Amino acid sequence: MKKTLLSLVSLLLVLAMMFSFAACTGNTAGDDETTPTTAPSGDEPTKAENPEDSKWIDAPGANGDDNLRLPKFDFIDNKVTYLCHYDIEQPDIARENAARDYYNLQWETTIVAASDRVTKFIAMTMGDDVPDVFIYAFMPSLVNKGYCADWSDYIDFSIGLWAGLENSLNAVKYKDGIYTLATNPSRWDPMVWINTALFDEMGVKSPVEYYKEGNWTWDTMVEIHRQMLSDADGDGVPEVYGLGISGDAINSFCYATGKEIVTLNPDGTATNNVLSEEISRAVTFYADLNNNETIYNGNDAKEVFATGKIAMMVGYLWFRTAFPTMIANDDVTFLPVPRDPQADKYYVGENFGGSTLAAKAKNPIGAAALYTASRYDFLNETEDDIYTDEELMEKSNMTNKLQDWLDNEFYTADKYPVIHTWETFELGQYWGDIWFRPLIGEPWSAVAEEIAPKIDETITKVMEG
Repeated sequence: MKKTLLSLVSLLLVLAMMFSFAACTGNTAGDDETTPTTAPSGDEPTKAENPEDSKWIDAPGANGDDNLRLPKFDFIDNKVTYLCHYDIEQPDIARENAARDYYNLQWETTIVAASDRVTKFIAMTMGDDVPDVFIYAFMPSLVNKGYCADWSDYIDFSIGLWAGLENSLNAVKYKDGIYTLATNPSRWDPMVWINTALFDEMGVKSPVEYYKEGNWTWDTMVEIHRQMLSDADGDGVPEVYGLGISGDAINSFCYATGKEIVTLNPDGTATNNVLSEEISRAVTFYADLNNNETIYNGNDAKEVFATGKIAMMVGYLWFRTAFPTMIANDDVTFLPVPRDPQADKYYVGENFGGSTLAAKAKNPIGAAALYTASRYDFLNETEDDIYTDEELMEKSNMTNKLQDWLDNEFYTADKYPVIHTWETFELGQYWGDIWFRPLIGEPWSAVAEEIAPKIDETITKVMEG
């Protein structure tokens, strides 16, 4: 953070220190390296022991790690404002919340209809009632037109709290800045659900074993599917499908190749990948699964999985609401989508970002403190610190075992994020072209050549707004 030199007469120095101290508990009060800070408990202020210590809030590092300390921020307004299509709720008082406890921050939300979010944000930035943070998919045109600020002007992403997010932050860089931010990426959407009880019953090697061996790939998934496929009466309708795919989760095969249909580049451009070898490989693999393998494909896959008729299902984390009994009985688990055997790395799809800092935000430093505190909370808490298995099941149809598995296996260093850009580039209009026309026999090369210029036009529209 840039510091402001207070080198005026001593009276001005004293007044400045008093103002900063009174305005916000826990904030840095200018540049005096020994400025006292007030602890959240109301204890007497203490002098910083050395200049290095004065950069940090008097709070334990996340999980007791001194490398994961909370930095001080020089803000004077304790309120952060949001523009969103839902309310950004204040945290439950029982939960750890660094924004409240160490920065004394609060926030309020202006709620707007989802369809009106962008126009409302632009209108508000033209007036006096500018929100600090706008919640929506990243929109390059808003940056290009000067409506957004670079988070890295206010947050030092090199400190320990942000370690582990380097790949994600690099993946969303635009014009060498961070214009969309989250404190926790999502890599489990989509994922592959595994009926572990069914594998035990049929005596087939579990996908989890392949995963732990480093051999969880498209090829092994097909091999396992064939081993689990069962049509005992020969009527052509399997009693057990080895593999099911929820129709809206199929884009995961693109991510596994290392490419999304459109990639947003750090230099401020975007690349149309629809003609690439990687996208061709993903679409061809999916078409082969449907045309040459007996899989279950449909948006009702979660309900069929819940009946025990699907051994592996490509779906979403939220599908767990369809089979709470299986989860409670420890009969299921999940894995990242298998690795493309021809890819150079283990790539996974990732949702990251969604929080845009307004260029004319009234409290950008407060917003930076709030998001830094949110990162601290994420690192400092696990669900089992707060909920028993019974409480967690009631709250979200999860167990602590599954939550730990999710936290520990989806963010390993060997997995590289591919950022979702379907919403940003309005790619839903091409879904049928990409995923269904090849299923009815149209050559992918012809489909890709047809829609490539249309996607180029869409990219131009999105970038220019």
